[in-house]
Amino acid sequence: MIKEMLNYQQKDKERLKLILNVEQGKTKRELDDNTKTLAITKNAVLSLENDAKTIEQTIETVRKNLTELLTRAEDIVNNENISQGEDELNSAVTYASTVANKIAGYESQLNDLMRRINEKATQFEDAKRKIVTVQKNIATLTPKYEAQKNELEPQLKVVEKELKSIESSVDKKLMDKYKKLRSSDKTGRDTDIVVPLISNRCAGCHFELALSMTHKISTEGYITCEECGKILFKQ
Repeated sequence: MIKEMLNYQQKDKERLKLILNVEQGKTKRELDDNTKTLAITKNAVLSLENDAKTIEQTIETVRKNLTELLTRAEDIVNNENISQGEDELNSAVTYASTVANKIAGYESQLNDLMRRINEKATQFEDAKRKIVTVQKNIATLTPKYEAQKNELEPQLKVVEKELKSIESSVDKKLMDKYKKLRSSDKTGRDTDIVVPLISNRCAGCHFELALSMTHKISTEGYITCEECGKILFKQ
């Protein structure tokens, strides 16, 4: 039974190697990188648009406040009914100075906001150009990746047919255990699931098993490593 299981594992590793050559090959990596970059850049564009809207709203508020202050300043200048008393004149001068300072502050804030909006506009245009470039890359890489998958399909069918043939001769409980362990490996690598027990140690993780466990191999044909879960057999 272990002999058939080892044969199955070898064919399964061939299947995984074929898939990995495509799914982790240069074309797929470049396609994934460009797809990721596209998503990030699109999010950046949305963020820039939101930032620009916020800045534009602030600019509008500052312009409104500035306009109101300029109107007040003009009223002060044109006011011919100011009392000639010293206190009244000092008060008017102080108020005019306050208004002038506020106007200067708003003008400075407005200049800073205009600079920021120009920066956002530049970043926005850069991001749009990047999107166009990445979309072209994806359009070129996608058919290339699909062609590689199509080329792989006949080879996969042959190997999968051989796997089904071997599977019918393996104990279902053992096969289910193997498939569960294989599917739990999220790396997708063609690592061994069935490994030998060498000097009471798992050849996979080198964990030393108790003699009471290793003795089960003679009756059951295999055991499971308590540490890594791999299927162990005696060579």
